[in-house]
Amino acid sequence: MATHRCRAAARALLATAILTTLTSLGQQPASLPLPASAASGAPTQLLDLFASNDKSGVPDRALNLNDLEVLDDGKPVPLTGFLRPGESGTRPVVLWIVVQCVMPGVINNGSGFLRGFTTDLASGLTHLGLGEAYGVAHWCDDGAVSLDLQPNRRIVQLGPTLAAVLGPTVNPPTNPFLGEAALLKVIRDAIEATSRFNPRAMPVLVFLYGDHTAADARQVDHLTQQLLAVPATVFLVNNGLADPPHAAFREIPMVLGHLAGETGGSYFHVPFGDHDPLVFAQALAAVLDRLHSRYQLSWLPRRPDNQEHRLALRLTSAARKAHPGTELRARNTYLASPQPATPSN
Repeated sequence: MATHRCRAAARALLATAILTTLTSLGQQPASLPLPASAASGAPTQLLDLFASNDKSGVPDRALNLNDLEVLDDGKPVPLTGFLRPGESGTRPVVLWIVVQCVMPGVINNGSGFLRGFTTDLASGLTHLGLGEAYGVAHWCDDGAVSLDLQPNRRIVQLGPTLAAVLGPTVNPPTNPFLGEAALLKVIRDAIEATSRFNPRAMPVLVFLYGDHTAADARQVDHLTQQLLAVPATVFLVNNGLADPPHAAFREIPMVLGHLAGETGGSYFHVPFGDHDPLVFAQALAAVLDRLHSRYQLSWLPRRPDNQEHRLALRLTSAARKAHPGTELRARNTYLASPQPATPSN
């Protein structure tokens, strides 16, 4: 799982976003659209690819179709679709900002570290793209779950909504499994709400949370399969000060960090020793810029058997020379659904 020192990186990403977008337009060969067979019902799989410099974090938007190799269970497969960042047909993003209720004494382990930092968060969403939206959701360890804002573009509502969620202090539950169930439910609810808003949209869940979590491995695996089937992506943003969670036998610790790694997302550690109110807004802007810098690939699975399969993506030897330092990030498994994915055009 990638960990990013996000404050400087976020500023660098914001400063270079316009320049790199302009220099990538009109200079590449035509993209490869979905073939007619995929659009008419073949079980095409979609893959969101993030490419960036391994040191600066600046996105690489100049890759071509022939720069990539895709391995399905170790066997090469041809791409049936290739869309560059921002190209027509790329799935629009619905960005969910997800937090946990504040409990007594729980600051860095939960979402309490955001108290006092919600006013300026909306500035991190000013570059929502055409057709994109955001929503707000939260869960509590007493089992409560709420979608506080349905997908919309009124970013001025973000700060007040989060302030209202994080304002009250909720007493800890007597049943420790209630919070685990609520966390899994809020993820499912956000995915379903995204589908109702726009069946073509890509659900992206950004957890502003310390990730002091552990959950049953079977439940986490089942949830991972649901995320892969959509496919959806998870990002985790916090201040890096959470205590390591205790995981019992057959439990997965740091559940959200695990899901970020499985879905091709990232963990952003945001140091804020000087209590700069903009650091978390900059982290959101960095997440959004990364999403706008993604490639959308598609291919036909070798075996559409509704099972999980290994997936590997790499640069060709020629591309590694042409793009030194470029790091690829995508999910490393996929669910080979016999049902067709939503067409990208």
